[in-house]
Amino acid sequence: MTEGNREVVNVAQAEAWNGAQGSGWLQREEQHERALQGHHRQLMAAAALAPGERVLDVGCGTGPTTRAAARAVGEQGSVVGLDISAPLLGRAREHAAADGLTNVEFVQADAQVEPLGADRFDVVLSQFGVMFFDDPVAAFTNFAGATKAGGRLTFVCWRGLADNPWLQVIGDSVAGGRELPPPPENSAGMLGLADRSRIESILLAAGWRDIEANPVAVPYVFGSLEEAVAGSASVSIVRQAVDTLDDDGRAAALASLRDALAAHEGPDGIVLDSGIWIVTARR
Repeated sequence: MTEGNREVVNVAQAEAWNGAQGSGWLQREEQHERALQGHHRQLMAAAALAPGERVLDVGCGTGPTTRAAARAVGEQGSVVGLDISAPLLGRAREHAAADGLTNVEFVQADAQVEPLGADRFDVVLSQFGVMFFDDPVAAFTNFAGATKAGGRLTFVCWRGLADNPWLQVIGDSVAGGRELPPPPENSAGMLGLADRSRIESILLAAGWRDIEANPVAVPYVFGSLEEAVAGSASVSIVRQAVDTLDDDGRAAALASLRDALAAHEGPDGIVLDSGIWIVTARR
């Protein structure tokens, strides 16, 4: 498959993020950014970007990490935001222009196969953008080739379902006593890098060294109850469960979801714990 003159091998993800999944993310962009603000702070602290550095932001989406990186490296540095989704990149460009950032470039491409140039970047960065590769070794090898010797890799990804109460609560609430399959681990998708040993083996095979994957618990901030219900209904584990039901069953499942979330309401709205890996490595 090609888009323009660029090769795309991760076809399923390209179709999803240029279609319904990308559109759904845009509709809830502010909510997503608020939910992930703690995760974003953890990523940027671990990356420790310095003025003048050249950064590649993988799976940049609407560009919150790209813009933060651009501000951190300053006018002497530069940032390339890479994503497979044209709709998300369109919004990212709007935000960067509104912020007056001139050291940012956004590229629509499949990160597994896009020619990135040799020794081009000081840092490869990603906030939940590297779990979706059909061939993760190929992707991380591609990033390594584009990173100068001694350069850094920093990303955050989800740990397993057992370490993510925010996913467990919303998934269990719509199950209605059914045995629902959990999100698959160790394959392209949200929990694709949930296993630390798999992360290490992939990065070693791709040419990275000094690999560390540190577990961190971070609050997942849903927002108000209404926002939490709407946002949760779009998560794959909920959407897949609800889509198999008739109208009455769907209404009952969503009512159960609402009740489950309301039980966690506090002064800051609906907040549940989430578990991530903060991964760092060197070229």
